[in-house]
Amino acid sequence: MSEKKDNIIFNCPECGKKLQVGSDKAGISAMCPNCGKRITIPGKK
Repeated sequence: MSEKKDNIIFNCPECGKKLQVGSDKAGISAMCPNCGKRITIPGKK
């Protein structure tokens, strides 16, 4: 994963896997690709 300014980088609260998504996904609910649990993507810090 290459880090870009408009991406949100966070750890899954369930399994701790480092995840990166576009900032347009902030606040939505999604499935963690690692553990399969439903998580809410945090806002950009």
